[in-house]
Amino acid sequence: MLEIIKNAEDAKLIELRIVQWGKWVRVGSRCDGARGINPIAAMMDKVNPTGSSSPMISDDEAEFIGDAVMVLARAEPQLADAIVNYYVTRATTNLTTLGRDLGCSRTMAAERVNKALGWLQGYFCGALNKVDKTVYLKAA
Repeated sequence: MLEIIKNAEDAKLIELRIVQWGKWVRVGSRCDGARGINPIAAMMDKVNPTGSSSPMISDDEAEFIGDAVMVLARAEPQLADAIVNYYVTRATTNLTTLGRDLGCSRTMAAERVNKALGWLQGYFCGALNKVDKTVYLKAA
């Protein structure tokens, strides 16, 4: 089971995993160096590798997070833009600049990032419930 699903109720761990996912996307999607596999990296030509350290996340977990962000993008595009701008492009970690890039205030930018993190945590908790039910049904 993926680490992010096992710990879906831990908001801090979710944020740490999303930080690693952002790094994973920036270094070219797969940790083995293959480029163009992650759809978010593919839509962001301007993403450049930063630093030489490898992301501390498995490809499976990073792809799962990427899939969740793509679902978020369909449901709440503004929230997905906030997550991608904040964790993937890392053009800034300054919320004032992020707000300017998103066309909103610093407060609204922070609110979008926090709402997106909450949405993703709910998505991961839903995945945990699905896994728990499957395990329960198989045991019965």
